[in-house]
Amino acid sequence: MKRFFPALVFLYWLSLLFSCSNSDFSRAERIYEANPTMYKRAVQEPELRQAVSYLKNGLSHGSEDPAAEVLLWKCLIKLRDMEKNIQRAKLVKRGSEIHAEIIHALADPEESVRQEAASLIGDMHVSQATSDLINLLKNDEFYDVQKAAAYALMQLRSEAAIEPLLEKLVSKNDRVRYYAARALGSFGTPEVSAALLARIKSPDETIDVRHQAAISLGKICDKNHISELGKIFDDRSKKTDTRILAASTLASLGDDRGYEYIVQIAKRSDNSFFRGLAITALGQFNRPEALRVLRDTAKYGNKALRVRAADALGEIGTPEAIELLKNLLEDSNLAVQQSAREALESLESKAN
Repeated sequence: MKRFFPALVFLYWLSLLFSCSNSDFSRAERIYEANPTMYKRAVQEPELRQAVSYLKNGLSHGSEDPAAEVLLWKCLIKLRDMEKNIQRAKLVKRGSEIHAEIIHALADPEESVRQEAASLIGDMHVSQATSDLINLLKNDEFYDVQKAAAYALMQLRSEAAIEPLLEKLVSKNDRVRYYAARALGSFGTPEVSAALLARIKSPDETIDVRHQAAISLGKICDKNHISELGKIFDDRSKKTDTRILAASTLASLGDDRGYEYIVQIAKRSDNSFFRGLAITALGQFNRPEALRVLRDTAKYGNKALRVRAADALGEIGTPEAIELLKNLLEDSNLAVQQSAREALESLESKAN
């Protein structure tokens, strides 16, 4: 018996360890469920902080329970604690082990948790969540949750998402139409291309939605619409912004007939809005004159135009464009710095 005593002691303490972890998780879970939404933050925050403490204590004892990891993340989301990003990265590393728990989080009573869960599912390409995401897109009452679901479906590229996204593209809410136009850029069906072209042509559509529709149509690379886009661009009775968008989309499809028109507006237009739109469109043209205009804009333009220049340089992505983006990292304006940083990160991601 003495021979087995050390092993028995070890097993005893091991059982205590896991019972402690389970106890911590149970207490944290009860606190979380007792605070379904953060409608009384001053009262609820200390309770959720206690739940975080319980979970960290349990996880520090070697527990690798996916449910505890996800519950900790959800608590941090509710608390608006930036540590949620660190915990999110840990969940990504866990991979398929936490898929079921993340899908379950899509039904959480707290909208911020549903939003973050949808975003994580998109980044992790959890295809099993497609139907749950479509349900959020169609039925969730919160705009940000719908948008996160739409972008997750965009990443999953499930054709089941096309019909509900097309329905959102004709919503009365222009913000909904915008995210639908962006998400549909991942689906290259004739029906999607036709719907995006209709948004570009619509005189009643907002410029932001038309611009996003043009970007998405270019991304799809449906050359069946070159003729119709060419007619829009060639029609001088069309609004300037409509002709710029048509020229930009044509360029993304390999037709650069609008190049000189775009350059002239970017250099000489007295209308700052049209100039900004044209500067963004220059990102579709890898030509010396386009780079010269973007270089001058990045150096002498106002902050809004410098942001546009950063976006365009990110689209061009040549060594010269990358060097100009690196210079913009030292810009005096934080928004310009951020646009340059995001453009460089996007280029690096594409390279890998």
